Amino acid sequence: MKFINLTLTLTGVALLSACAGFTSPPPAAVPPPPNTDAPGDTTVLQVETQPGVGATPSGQTNTTQDKTAEGTDPTAGPVRLPNPYLTNPRPVSGGVQKLFDRALKFHRDGNWPEAELAWQELILAAPGLSGPVLNLGLVYEATDRPELAENTYRKAIDVNGLNVNAYNQLAILKRKQGQFSEAETLYNRALRVWPDDPTSHRNIAILYDLYMGKLEQALAHYERYRDLIDEPEPALKGWIRDLQRRLDINS
Repeated sequence: MKFINLTLTLTGVALLSACAGFTSPPPAAVPPPPNTDAPGDTTVLQVETQPGVGATPSGQTNTTQDKTAEGTDPTAGPVRLPNPYLTNPRPVSGGVQKLFDRALKFHRDGNWPEAELAWQELILAAPGLSGPVLNLGLVYEATDRPELAENTYRKAIDVNGLNVNAYNQLAILKRKQGQFSEAETLYNRALRVWPDDPTSHRNIAILYDLYMGKLEQALAHYERYRDLIDEPEPALKGWIRDLQRRLDINS
C-alpha cells in the first residue's frame, strides 16, 4: 500500500476573458479542474475556478492554499487554514492507482465513453472515494446529461462531505441553470467546510457580482480571494476597483 493523492489539473476548461481596459469580471466563472482522488479522497474534475491544483505521488499537494498553513513564519503573511479534504490521506492499493491512471488518461483525452466506463469501474473498486464520483459527474456534464451530472455531484458530496470541489461543481451547474439561490447556498456550504478556499470565494463573488447584484458581498469575497492567492490574476484589481466605483455611485 502507498499513500497517494490523485489530484489532477485540467487547464483551459474555462478561461477568464479579459480585454484590454475591461475592468468588469468575466461573463462566467472559471471551472475548476478534475481532482484526483485516493488517500485524502481528492478526485475532482471541477469547473469554475481553480487555477491549478497539483499533487506529488506521495500525496503532498503543492496548491497555493497549503503553502502558508499553521507553523509557518508569521512574517510570510496571514495564516491560512488547510483544506480539510486533503488532510488525513488514506492508503490505496496499486490496483486502484492503475484504474485511476487509466480513467484519467481517457478523461484528459476527451474520450468520454471510455472515461465513463473507467470511472464507473473505479467507483466499484473504491466506493469510499468521492473523487471518481465527481469526475464521473464531469463526464455526464461534458456529454450534455445535466440531470445525471447533478445526481452524481450530490453523490460525491454524500460520499465525502469535505469535498469542496463537489460543492463548487454542483453550484456551477445550478448557476448555469439559473438557480442562483441554490448556487449561493452550495458555495456557502463549501466555505463552511473550508473558509479559506480561494475557489469558493472567487466563484461566489462572481455569482454575487454578475448574477445576483449583491455588490457589497461580491467585493468582500473578491478581496478575500485576492488575499488567499500568491499571484492574483491581472484582471482582479480592475474587478475590485469597478465594484468600489459602482458601490460609491449607489451610496
